[in-house]
Amino acid sequence: MPPPLDHPELAVDRLRARRDALVADIRHAFADVSREGGVSVSEAYVIDNYGTDEERADARASDTDTHWSQIDPAIEDPCGSALTFMDAIGYRYYIPAFMCATLQSAYEKLGPTRNLVNAYLDPAHHFRPFYRDTRLSLLTGAQRNCIARCALLVAELDYVHDPTDSYVPRAIRSIAANWLNDLAPNERVAAVGRWPELTEPPPTWPWPGPDPRG
Repeated sequence: MPPPLDHPELAVDRLRARRDALVADIRHAFADVSREGGVSVSEAYVIDNYGTDEERADARASDTDTHWSQIDPAIEDPCGSALTFMDAIGYRYYIPAFMCATLQSAYEKLGPTRNLVNAYLDPAHHFRPFYRDTRLSLLTGAQRNCIARCALLVAELDYVHDPTDSYVPRAIRSIAANWLNDLAPNERVAAVGRWPELTEPPPTWPWPGPDPRG
């Protein structure tokens, strides 16, 4: 049962405060991450197109940013697909840029931001256990907490925009499966109070196709 739209946590001023606090925490938690030795955004597109090692190296060299705050995902990854092909180093470097851009866009529109959100939330592909276990392996507890809070806040922004949006229950299921335990205890209690569905045990493998881990 979703929360009523007049829930205090869903008020516009409260959503703004939650967003601003989260962006500040993202900037702190990911302040010093580097993509040295990891997949870059341009390289990810080459990987997607089955490019050669030489093409990957050229693409990686073309990305001259030195900090994730210099990244604009809407320009550099308009399809929102690059994170699908990242390794753990690249994922840790780019995810804060995606989160900050998503939070800004979602709050301004109070509506869906599919391309950016799907890059790290979509349970139908990107967070099958195999991908989750490899891509998230370098994240600290504080960094995982930021992702968990971002996933929940964006789902709630979508819900405020359109309570009938079929994306919202899918996002809640994904949070239950992937992120609930990364919320702080008080955050988890508050989230479950708004979304009792978060306590429902998710299926071990709820999506079509075999688990790539065997």
